[in-house]
Amino acid sequence: MTYRQLISNQEEEEKKKETDLLYRKIDSLTKGCSKLYFNKILKKLVEKNSENANIICEYIIAEETELNIKNSTKESRIKILVWLSNFHNDIKSFREMTKQDILDYLNSLRKSTLEDSSQRWIGSYNGRQIILSKFFRWLCNPAEPDQRRRMTPPCMKGIKQLPRKEKTPYKPSDLWESREHATFLKYCTIFGIGAIIH
Repeated sequence: MTYRQLISNQEEEEKKKETDLLYRKIDSLTKGCSKLYFNKILKKLVEKNSENANIICEYIIAEETELNIKNSTKESRIKILVWLSNFHNDIKSFREMTKQDILDYLNSLRKSTLEDSSQRWIGSYNGRQIILSKFFRWLCNPAEPDQRRRMTPPCMKGIKQLPRKEKTPYKPSDLWESREHATFLKYCTIFGIGAIIH
């Protein structure tokens, strides 16, 4: 065996050990998740961009340690961060992402009023903006234990939540009329819970 082959074999073995360790980390992080989906998308990301997969794992571990996040919160963070990586074909590292990369991803959520008359996409945009802002603030300031004191990195500066065009998602037809209120209160009184509602 030549020296090059020996070095190549050692590098391959080292990479396999790192991948196995990352898979174990993913299994540990996702064991409480509601679906196997979260484990699968992270492991699939390992194959394409192990650096991003590892960053997501480290972020989730930090969030669990600092904030004791719920499983549903963990799931939404994993999903959105994997989708961000996927949007950029899993080529670009989170550390190299620019403001334009993040805006391209967020703007891909936009829909016309014909496609989404109630403009629900704005809620998706705003939810992801919040998650990405927290994530990139952690990524650029991991040593700062107080998340409120973490500085906003250049890639997130100026990326704000969008205002909704309508103040409420409810239509006038969704609201009860006086007659419906009276019927409801009549039965509440019968069952003894009317005093609570008044």
